[in-house]
Amino acid sequence: MIRPDAEQVRQLGADLGFDLDPVDTEHIRALLHDVLPAFDGYEEAARSFSAPPSPTPERRWWRPSVAGNPHRALIHACVVPGSTSGPLHGKRAAIKDCIAIAGVPMTLGTKFLGDYVPDFDATAVARLLEAGATIVGTANLEPLACGIGVAGSRDFGHVDNPLAPGYSAGGSSSGSAAAVASGLADLALGTDTLGSIRVPAAWCGISGLKPTHGLVPQSGALGHEFFHDHVGPMAADLDTLRRALAALAGPDGLDSRQTGPPHRDRPADLTSTQDREREVPRIGVLREGLSEAGDPAVQAAFARAVDTWRSVGASVREVSAPVHRTLAGVQMPFFYESLATWWHSGLLDRPQDGMRPRDLVDALARAQADHPDLLPLFVRTLVVLGTYVQKHSRWRYSADVVTTRAHARAEYDSLWDDVDILVMPTVPILPPRYELGRTSEEARTLAVTGGVIPLATLASVTMNTAPFNFTGHPALTLPIARTRAGGIGMQLVGPLGADHRLVDLAERLHTELDHSPP
Repeated sequence: MIRPDAEQVRQLGADLGFDLDPVDTEHIRALLHDVLPAFDGYEEAARSFSAPPSPTPERRWWRPSVAGNPHRALIHACVVPGSTSGPLHGKRAAIKDCIAIAGVPMTLGTKFLGDYVPDFDATAVARLLEAGATIVGTANLEPLACGIGVAGSRDFGHVDNPLAPGYSAGGSSSGSAAAVASGLADLALGTDTLGSIRVPAAWCGISGLKPTHGLVPQSGALGHEFFHDHVGPMAADLDTLRRALAALAGPDGLDSRQTGPPHRDRPADLTSTQDREREVPRIGVLREGLSEAGDPAVQAAFARAVDTWRSVGASVREVSAPVHRTLAGVQMPFFYESLATWWHSGLLDRPQDGMRPRDLVDALARAQADHPDLLPLFVRTLVVLGTYVQKHSRWRYSADVVTTRAHARAEYDSLWDDVDILVMPTVPILPPRYELGRTSEEARTLAVTGGVIPLATLASVTMNTAPFNFTGHPALTLPIARTRAGGIGMQLVGPLGADHRLVDLAERLHTELDHSPP
């Protein structure tokens, strides 16, 4: 590492707000010259630890044709076969393009990262391959997994809703949802920070699960904020979703969201299927999850589903958690404050807390240093907003977050003595028409303003999804209706760690919906 001279030390101090006189500057310069030689052997030692355990496999990939990718769900197509047996054998999987696949380009949905090709598989990818899935492509997404995808131009084209061409597919895991909904894949991996699995899954008419925080390793996936980020499965049917969850769950020894040694056992909340089939589901309709401003079609579909479950013997009652309505007022300032940390940490969420392969760290650092203006304008807007909030809040929101999270968790957890799951509309509104803009300048403006759903009103879309990123509870969206604008989903939320039971109950309840009269 290059040793600084006195002027560089003085300037560094000034950047930090320190007024260093010449004597102090010289003391610090001399100390740095004494300390920095210890760093000289670091690079070689660190690379020996972070090198892949085996050579990167050669994997064939290509840019899909328009005819083969009509909804722009995929950025790259590929064929990466998994094990010749396993619970997912024969299933085709699309991987959100912020989750690494060795030998296949990773773009993060933008040209900002250049021609980066990972030399490692993310843990979630490796586990799907081990379970027998074949990876068929990298799924398009909102740039750097930021946004809900309703307006503006995208470097790889915006994702169209397969159920309703011309309407939004949601975001940020838009391509993952569209790949499954259009039949290009049987399942997909998405990431979810404020609702990025559940919103597009609901609008595209499929199922998607945000697991309990830490159940599925984040290792090898780009994240934004340590406590909000989740990797999870999306599928057209709940049996595939269940199999994917069983393959993905468990510590990998690399992600500090998880505790204990690596293991692949299913969580202990499972009882036998026969025992579960004899249970009478206790359903809690969350009062605060029913928005008066919601679309009438969403409200009607939700009411029909609840009435169907009540008619077949489920126990249905209304429950209340007032924190659900107030949480966004605490959660969003903290999240925006954390965006500054994300940017200044090299686009890595708490880089000390998980697997951070050197080639990915180096690629992100090069992109930030060499062409930061290739970062999409919407993402730059978020970074500027986050930096402004952090500068003026002086970390106040981050300081409060642990206490607030504990209080919010406790309020939801107090309901589990009376109900097995909470239900509410996944998204209270229907998918809007995608606003592309008539000119390139208009498209650029829409990418920042958000069009019909501007950034300032993002909470109107994520009001029921974002709270459970904050608390970590498992939350699953279940398709309950289709409209000319796209799908309508119902969100089911369960106790922490009860992910498999949540999927079991969702499957039972969905069966009743499938057999109910129109």
